[in-house]
Amino acid sequence: MISFGKSASKSSFDATFSWVERQDVLVRVGFADDEYDVRKYLLLERERHPTIQDSKLGFGELHIEIDDQSNSAYGQIRRCVLREDKALVWFEAETTLALKVSEVEICFAFQRLQLDEIERGLALLFEDNPTAFESEI
Repeated sequence: MISFGKSASKSSFDATFSWVERQDVLVRVGFADDEYDVRKYLLLERERHPTIQDSKLGFGELHIEIDDQSNSAYGQIRRCVLREDKALVWFEAETTLALKVSEVEICFAFQRLQLDEIERGLALLFEDNPTAFESEI
């Protein structure tokens, strides 16, 4: 069992803005506390078809960024749950060590169309590991 010590924590914030970008080569899902004056955010990004070289270097994994570009890592998410009023994300042990965050809770009040778009984006992010993503919307 890996101990995260006191350095790993839970991050939580209220999001008023989200975005989903789906391209042939990239999928990106993000949540932020504000559209313009961003202080708290979570950005998840994955290349859809990484090269063999990228995969060997770890770039085929999710790129995760929390609140600042300096707090980012390529890693794995153990579980992601999307609900009508929040998203919950738990990181794998190595990712937790890199980010010093073990889980993120994002509360929001998005409209149904926005939730559907987030759900589609997250499903694409987890297309290689669909059991890690659960939608409860």
